[in-house]
Amino acid sequence: NHHHLCSDQYGAKNPFAKAVINLNENIVYTTIREANKSIGKNYYNSDISSVCRGRKKHTGKDKNGNKIKWQYLNDYLADNNLSLEKSKDILTFI
Repeated sequence: NHHHLCSDQYGAKNPFAKAVINLNENIVYTTIREANKSIGKNYYNSDISSVCRGRKKHTGKDKNGNKIKWQYLNDYLADNNLSLEKSKDILTFI
């Protein structure tokens, strides 16, 4: 199951080890905290993690009022067979 590649795949020093993507806008946040801040949620809110783990469908709204889908960056890279470098052409890293 490729969903457990997590930080080991890129080494613990990788700053994007726990990064998440706002899939509506293709924006990568280095931490869930940053992602929470972007949608006005409490730092420690776990909704984004729940979405990334498939327990929830979405959380937060984008600027068009659409509910946001999230994915861990590592899962996104694995699903799309992308390297971190290649993903930088598609995604905006904040």
